[in-house]
Amino acid sequence: MTLVQYCSACQVAKSGASLGTPEAPTRPSWSALAVVQSWQWSTGLKRRPPGAVLLASIPAGGIFGFFVRQLIRYPDLLLSLLLLNTYGYVKTPERAKAQFLGPDSTVEPVAFHQKLQRESLLIAVQTMFPFANRAKILQGKTPILVLAGEKDMIFTVEEEKKMAVHYGVPLQVFERQGHNLMIEPRSREIADVVDHWMTENLKLP
Repeated sequence: MTLVQYCSACQVAKSGASLGTPEAPTRPSWSALAVVQSWQWSTGLKRRPPGAVLLASIPAGGIFGFFVRQLIRYPDLLLSLLLLNTYGYVKTPERAKAQFLGPDSTVEPVAFHQKLQRESLLIAVQTMFPFANRAKILQGKTPILVLAGEKDMIFTVEEEKKMAVHYGVPLQVFERQGHNLMIEPRSREIADVVDHWMTENLKLP
């Protein structure tokens, strides 16, 4: 599956519901590049999206750091990757909880784990190293909101901070929240932040 195909599929189904609108793509864990391609795929237009919300997004610097941290934390993941299996880092409910959920989460780990699927190996390769130059259409006039969870074990606050700096926008970090911001205890507050931002910055109703 390519990144474009992934964007297409995620219009229909994606773990962690989208809060966005066609005017302002809002994508949990997506990269800025994916937001751009999702926008262009859904509209059929090769033009700049009027706004974008990035929630715990793939860092503009790539996911190499993520893989290094994973291999240090879970050495057995190396065998999984050699077998082209990207499911290794969430292969148990305990591991899935540690990766995606914050310390205050009330989500039941076993039920959550049953909903997880393998990540696309091709997308991992495409986003392994810096790709921000390919998402340069977002720079400049496009309003961007970057949100992150303080306890995100997938992408660090420091990585999200660098991405916000790259796009010249502020970063808002939610204390004690994990990677899956839309199912964390403060999800309503996060949704309100997104709604307020779209109303104030994009003049959407």
